[in-house]
Amino acid sequence: MKCKWFCYLSLCLLNTVCFGQKKCDGLYDVVFDKNILKAGNQVVSFGKDAIPCLLDMIDVKKESSVGFQDPNSSSTSLTFRNCAGISAAYLIELILSKDSLLNAETIDGVRIYQNGVILKIKKNNPVLEKLNYNDMLVIKKIYTKWWELNKNKTIVQLTDEWRKNKNILGKKFRWA
Repeated sequence: MKCKWFCYLSLCLLNTVCFGQKKCDGLYDVVFDKNILKAGNQVVSFGKDAIPCLLDMIDVKKESSVGFQDPNSSSTSLTFRNCAGISAAYLIELILSKDSLLNAETIDGVRIYQNGVILKIKKNNPVLEKLNYNDMLVIKKIYTKWWELNKNKTIVQLTDEWRKNKNILGKKFRWA
């Protein structure tokens, strides 16, 4: 009897783990889509459940285009090749901002940061330079520490705190 109970529990646990992995695999394709704003709708629909998957993607060893082209100028663009994990971090921020965006029935085209890039802070000034893998490990550590402290809060609490502070990255990096 104990063996049947153990097998049943093991099967339930295995099913939960596989379902969670399947959800993360599905998010992986969306996060590294070329159009991060379009991907935002799908990721935001998962809500805070997507955050652990996104955390795992921050330090992925992959480059992609990050940032947004300035819609007001055809000659200026902050879109450049950088660590793809910036997109995962951006989507965490987008999840947190969802309910605080004005007229946000749809996320399409909404930018929570003007350029959608992470800048290093050197001597208290932001510097536009390419991040490296070690930078992404630090960024992942920052977001992971934040998540460990906040994962038991409701999405309403997380959104409210994000709206008031908007500074998960701290003093070494900032969003632009």
